[in-house]
Amino acid sequence: MMVFKDIDKKLRKNGWVKVRRKGSHNMYKHEGFSVCICVPDHGKESISTGVIKSLERDTGLSLR
Repeated sequence: MMVFKDIDKKLRKNGWVKVRRKGSHNMYKHEGFSVCICVPDHGKESISTGVIKSLERDTGLSLR
């Protein structure tokens, strides 16, 4: 079970920077990538496996 706080910590550690937030979704940017990624923040509610897999594919990181 992963929550937003865990993913946020891993992304920031690997050079991703939060560029904006709209509602409960945070957008991150990395210098080496041309795309932004979107991470939902629903407090202590766990993030679904599909979203985590998508983030891993887009960032090249192992988030689990």
